[in-house]
Amino acid sequence: LPSQILIQLQAVFLWDPVPGAESYTLQLSTRPDFKHLLHAITTTQTSYAHDLPKGTPVHWRIRANPRPPDPAASNWTNPQMVRWE
Repeated sequence: LPSQILIQLQAVFLWDPVPGAESYTLQLSTRPDFKHLLHAITTTQTSYAHDLPKGTPVHWRIRANPRPPDPAASNWTNPQMVRWE
């Protein structure tokens, strides 16, 4: 959900599977423009858990990476924000 405030240190990011996706790239950033990445990972799963810094808003987005031979990844999702209090 957008603009969530968490009471746990670790956030679990969940997303729906995309037909034809081989993997997903998740980016976490302290900036809404993603010019400074806090963490990035590519995974075949549709969920990922990661510890968040206390009191700092963290913006996240994800994109689907297709199976070869299609070289084009999907667009990034609209960024969402979470914060651990």
